Amino acid sequence: MIETIGIIVSVATGILSGIGTVKGLQADKKNTISQFLNVIADTIDEAVVKFKNDEIPHGACERMRRYATEFPYALEGYMETDKLQTYADELYRAHEIEQLYKTVKDSPESIAELERAASGFRVAANMIKFTK
Repeated sequence: MIETIGIIVSVATGILSGIGTVKGLQADKKNTISQFLNVIADTIDEAVVKFKNDEIPHGACERMRRYATEFPYALEGYMETDKLQTYADELYRAHEIEQLYKTVKDSPESIAELERAASGFRVAANMIKFTK
């Protein structure tokens, strides 16, 4: 299950690496991408809060699965289609965030990695939105 965290961090890092391609996008598309990435970050952050409170983040798996499915469409135009599909496939493989409960709840390192992933999505979202 720790692999799941690594995959989520990897996708966030990959999205951050594409920031240079945002300059050609219209403002409304930038806003859409930004909002989508923030929703992913929010879901991860909500799961972290639940884990810290010794609770299972019910519903997080379904949300992450749906985000993975919509990922290449929501970010269309941001980077190459096949790269977006690869990230979508990786995110789909890692969508079962609820299953991390037993592994993560007593692991400050794992919690920190999830927080890092959420921050990565959030930073990418903000940079995309505000890049001219």
